[in-house]
Amino acid sequence: MGSLAEKTIEIAMDENITIYDASYVALAAILNTKLYTADKKLVEKLAQKYDICHISQAQ
Repeated sequence: MGSLAEKTIEIAMDENITIYDASYVALAAILNTKLYTADKKLVEKLAQKYDICHISQAQ
């Protein structure tokens, strides 16, 4: 299994989020970049642990 798949599963299980959402979080983490999303609940849940923010904060 590739590192993206492994990281995606790890995040989905640890954070109790969907594989779909976890795949974006994992990709951003692997690429060491910020993830912007319109999903306020996801931001609230993960912002302390991952580099994720709401699109309203995009500059």
